[in-house]
Amino acid sequence: MQCQKKTLVINVKKIFFPSLTSGVSILEISVCMLIGAIIFIMAMTFYNQRLEYKVLLTSAEQITYDINEIKNYIKINGDDDLSFNEKCVAEISESQLRSKILNLESTDTILGQVMNVYVKKSSCDEETVKTRKYEVLLALTSGKNINKSDIGKITKILGYVGGSFDKGSKGFSGWRKSWYINLADWGIVNDHFGMAAYASFFKKSYPYFGKAELYNVELQPFNSGIISHDQPLIITSKEDKVNVIWRGAQIHSVLLNITVVNEEGDNHTIEMNLLSRPYGGGVFITPYNLLPKNAVGNYKILIHVTVSGLNGVIANSIKKSLNIKYE
Repeated sequence: MQCQKKTLVINVKKIFFPSLTSGVSILEISVCMLIGAIIFIMAMTFYNQRLEYKVLLTSAEQITYDINEIKNYIKINGDDDLSFNEKCVAEISESQLRSKILNLESTDTILGQVMNVYVKKSSCDEETVKTRKYEVLLALTSGKNINKSDIGKITKILGYVGGSFDKGSKGFSGWRKSWYINLADWGIVNDHFGMAAYASFFKKSYPYFGKAELYNVELQPFNSGIISHDQPLIITSKEDKVNVIWRGAQIHSVLLNITVVNEEGDNHTIEMNLLSRPYGGGVFITPYNLLPKNAVGNYKILIHVTVSGLNGVIANSIKKSLNIKYE
């Protein structure tokens, strides 16, 4: 009976622990499992770092785009819509930033930062200055999903445009000390900022040398990236677009007033300010983004194109419309 019991124990080992009979010890198995765990952890760490960097890069690209759009808006429209204080500094309101400049539902960044935009001009004398320097400061709060380490990384991605906030001096210092702004010099009272983007440029007042003229406007519908001749144009995704094309002479900038409306009177309007080539240009409009996602039925898109010359003098305008259907 004892021999039979011994044989039974050996058979169980062979069945459930064959490695013990093939020359591989438990220690070797443990080492292999440890190496596998280390490789897995390294792979996940690398993936998370790549994902984090992509988010920070996207945030930096958004900040760069926003500050460039603000610069272009001032270059095209001037500063008549801005209210400057005694230090020649104006704060762009959120509603103006959202509806007239960036055409967004919200001005928060993807990391939850709130933007405060300030514009400073070199002189408040409107009569004697032909060339004026402008400075744009896009200041951001720390945000819900960002820390000091992330701020440093975004600032580095932005390069010399980016800067961090110093609570001690109450000012912003650019990356590698490329620029510095003391908030007191701008009449700004705030100590909740985390970082900023800064840019400066010159705007020259041109003498009247000829009138810009708009010859024609064409609306070219695209369905899923392919030119469409259907009426109405079916809108199901962001790939369904309308190419607005304008032709003219001595054009410097273009103002597009775009309205989407249905028979019940539901409508949404945005404005786009664009720089143009002298003899015309074009831009793609995405109707899918102009109304809530639950919008359905027949709509009409109304586009009013107005052009201006290099001196800012508004010339003629043309209105066009296109029937569209949200599905």
